[in-house]
Amino acid sequence: MFRYLAAALTAVISVAACGSQTPTAPSANPQPVSGSPAQPAGSGPAPISGTPIVTGALIRGIVGPGDPECFPNWDASGHCRQFDFTASSDGTFRATLKWDGPSRGLYDPELFLISPDGAWDYSDDPWPERRLSFHGSTGQTYRLVVIGYQSPLAFEIVVEVH
Repeated sequence: MFRYLAAALTAVISVAACGSQTPTAPSANPQPVSGSPAQPAGSGPAPISGTPIVTGALIRGIVGPGDPECFPNWDASGHCRQFDFTASSDGTFRATLKWDGPSRGLYDPELFLISPDGAWDYSDDPWPERRLSFHGSTGQTYRLVVIGYQSPLAFEIVVEVH
């Protein structure tokens, strides 16, 4: 009896693990042009105080140990900076994150986009930059989140009309 119970429990755990919130399946919003498939609302980085960013402005920043840990479902060891982008028109925009190398592999910084409905996407481009393209709607605010795993992390981020 115990053997059957253990086998059933193992099967349940395996199925539950396959349903984790790692980036694996697309959703309808936002409509990513590049990067990985978008994820459902509510599973991405928690909102933190964001810095406003406008099209074409190059922002230089640092993610350090004093910044919040905003995405424990992804990696609780990462610290975050958030940038809030409000689309001034309908169109396709591209956010680009750059940082100094060399690449640290799994410890390279991450770039996430969270749409107004909470759905999210992330860039899996390799070093030296990560890019996300997305369709923006006039007046809607999109969150860009930079997660750094090794502090301090100096970076640059820019949003451009694509």
